[in-house]
Amino acid sequence: MSSFVFFRVFLLFRAVKHPFRFTEIPSFSPVFSIYLLTCWTVLKEQRNRIEELGEMTEFFSQKQIDEIRECFNFYATGGVLKTSSQLRCALRSLGYSPTAAKTQEYYKKQNKKPIEFANFLDICKDEQNSPDPLTEIIKALSGLDRNKTRAMPSRELAAILSQVGERMSPEEIKYLLSKVEVNGMVPHQALIEYISR
Repeated sequence: MSSFVFFRVFLLFRAVKHPFRFTEIPSFSPVFSIYLLTCWTVLKEQRNRIEELGEMTEFFSQKQIDEIRECFNFYATGGVLKTSSQLRCALRSLGYSPTAAKTQEYYKKQNKKPIEFANFLDICKDEQNSPDPLTEIIKALSGLDRNKTRAMPSRELAAILSQVGERMSPEEIKYLLSKVEVNGMVPHQALIEYISR
């Protein structure tokens, strides 16, 4: 490699840490300046991605990142998650419980572009910080228990499950009630135990 080319490459790598204007350095041809500017932009983007992954390693252990990457690669097509259903399946297989609306919200944050691994890690971090769904269910049941009986009528539970949030089908509701209903009532403890399995 000639010293002239080496000098220019050195300046390019220096530019990643200390940006400068290419017009400040004399004798760059316009084509070579555009080439260097393109290389500089690519290197800067890669450096930003590495810094983002570095922030994630502070939150997740390397073993967790490897598990998340394995899961991501299983569901990803072409190295990206292209649909919200792919995202939801990947997150659920990692033990998170995002709703359809939540995964749509994640896609809106990405401007509905396919999700790469670094963005998926960020979503996993958000899911990790979200409240435990079982705790939320216990709080909701406590709020619905007006008489402090720690049970609710099965008709009331069926109405809630069929009309609120991600609605369950009548067959799903019937199956759930067959597992937890006792004399027309659904004890909170039985419901929580069934859900937490």
